[in-house]
Amino acid sequence: MSRRYVVQLLTASRLAFAATVAVLTIWSASSRAALWASFVLVLSIEVTDFLDGLLARRWAVVTDFGKMFDPYADAVSRLIVFWSLSRIGYCWSVVPLVLAVRDVTVAYIRVSLSRSGRDVSARWPGKIKAWIHGICAGFLFGSPLILGVEVAEAAVAPASILVILSTIVALIDHLVAARTALREQLTR
Repeated sequence: MSRRYVVQLLTASRLAFAATVAVLTIWSASSRAALWASFVLVLSIEVTDFLDGLLARRWAVVTDFGKMFDPYADAVSRLIVFWSLSRIGYCWSVVPLVLAVRDVTVAYIRVSLSRSGRDVSARWPGKIKAWIHGICAGFLFGSPLILGVEVAEAAVAPASILVILSTIVALIDHLVAARTALREQLTR
C-alpha cells in the first residue's frame, strides 16, 4: 500500500469513527461501555487528524485531493461528534448548528478564494478551533466516566460556549480573508 493511501485511510477513518460514535449514542446512550468506546473513538479522531497531515508532509504525499478531503473529514466528524453529544445532553443542541453553518460558509469562502488564486489551506484560528473542539469533545465524553456525572453536567455550558466562540472566531477570520480577496479583485 502506498504512503498516499495510508494518509487517505487515516483521514477516512475519522468518518468511520464518528459514525460509530453516533450509532453508540443512538442505541446505547446510557451505557458506560458506549461512553468509554465513544471517548476512545473521539481521541482516535484527534490522533488521526494530527497524524494524516504530519505523515503527508513528512512523506511528501500532499495532494489536492487530500487538501480537500482532510477539512471535509474534520468538519463532518466533528459535526457528528457534537450532534452525538447534544443527543445525550452533554452539549447544547445549538452547537452542531453553529458548526454546520460555519463549515458551509467556510466551504463557499474556500471556493471563492481558490478561484482568485488564494491559498485555501487551514488558518491558525481554524487550527486552534480544531484543538478546542477536540479537547472539549474528549472532555465531554470522558468526564462522566472519570470525574462523575455532576462534573459532566456542570461542564456542558462552559464547553458549549467555548466551542461556539472558537467556531465564530475561526469563521470571522475566514470572512476577513474573503473580504480582503474580494477587495483586491475589485481594485484590479
